[in-house]
Amino acid sequence: MASPNTSESSQSIDVFYPSLDTSEEKITDSSDYDSSASDSESEDGNGEGINIGDGIWTAIMGEDVGPQDIPFIAVPGPKHAHPPQAEPIDYINLFFTDELINLMHLGLDNYFTSPRLFIEHFNSHTPATGTVRKNRKGLPSSLVNAKLQKKEVAARRKNNLLCVAYKDNTRQPILLSTYVKAGFVDTKNSKGKTRNLPNIIVEYNNAMGGADLSDACLYKYLTERYTIKWTHKLAFSLFGLLTKTSASVVHEEIQAANQLEPIIEAPENAAQPGPSPCRLVKLDVGKRRDCAHKHTTRVRSSYQCPACNVGLCP
Repeated sequence: MASPNTSESSQSIDVFYPSLDTSEEKITDSSDYDSSASDSESEDGNGEGINIGDGIWTAIMGEDVGPQDIPFIAVPGPKHAHPPQAEPIDYINLFFTDELINLMHLGLDNYFTSPRLFIEHFNSHTPATGTVRKNRKGLPSSLVNAKLQKKEVAARRKNNLLCVAYKDNTRQPILLSTYVKAGFVDTKNSKGKTRNLPNIIVEYNNAMGGADLSDACLYKYLTERYTIKWTHKLAFSLFGLLTKTSASVVHEEIQAANQLEPIIEAPENAAQPGPSPCRLVKLDVGKRRDCAHKHTTRVRSSYQCPACNVGLCP
């Protein structure tokens, strides 16, 4: 059952949480989703007079139906492989050609993304997912101006195009997709901790691969500068990408060499060290010593090594 809305916004906005049933969405005012009061194209932020697909932005009531099935055409070879007759194409002609049919699910950052581009991609049988800037034409104004609380999600759909606003810890990105449904999925981070994230966030991370991670690494040591000539900035940007790539390659080669070095230098019949004869001795009740083992935080132990006379964890 939907819970009362807790988001603070200048206008009512539907919000749902990972802890709730994803088949329902939290609705605060049904009049906000009437056909006469919905986010039509003429009422979208900077969207007046823009023909971005048929229909209007509507709230997702109940389970999201998702985009229509794309009639993919079978392509010989491995998955995502280009057909033999495919020729190189320019990005500017990306959605004016049929050569990308059944080839990929695109992941785009906010520099390229717009509702019009995603509709053209979908009409060319190429689904896409990506972040979008708030000033793009054709976005629902209720999501652009929404003030969400932490971990809140709001979604709108216009036929095959899904628009989602998600408040993370500090940022509130807006994403578009013609590939996924609204909802949540359980994922694990690098530390093995389970997180409940929107489907569109997970698909965006999978589609982008290491592009965002590489940009994040370069941003820490940014070499780009504002210059009068854009060619200078482009040269610095390419230099940073080359440096990042070469550093990654060198790091992998050095790491592999360091792993092989002890194996090569070890004698064939090297004796394995046996167990230590010393046993840990328990201290008197109430006495504890700092553990000599390397920890990120201070650890106190009730045991010590009699030979080394240092505290150790059992």
